[in-house]
Amino acid sequence: MIELTKIRTIREAAKHLKTRDPNTAVTESFIRKLVNQRRIPVIKNGRTQMINIEILINYINEMSMGHIDMNDGNVAPVCEVLVKEDCECQALENEEKTIS
Repeated sequence: MIELTKIRTIREAAKHLKTRDPNTAVTESFIRKLVNQRRIPVIKNGRTQMINIEILINYINEMSMGHIDMNDGNVAPVCEVLVKEDCECQALENEEKTIS
């Protein structure tokens, strides 16, 4: 069985972090900054930007340990998947093809 990744909108991701840690300093605007700087991958559906919450949490943990410098210019590859109403995510279709 394929485990589903935890994809959230940026607003939902900020709320998720706030629920896990009510005193977090990570805000929705900070997450948007990471997305705009291409530091974390994003999936686009029209104007909606979605991220993998686990990638975000791992990135923040790496930053807090000093492994990532926000000023170093290194960026993560951006994955822009356009989701169409009449089909499933293209990534899932490609994965099924490689499995069979």
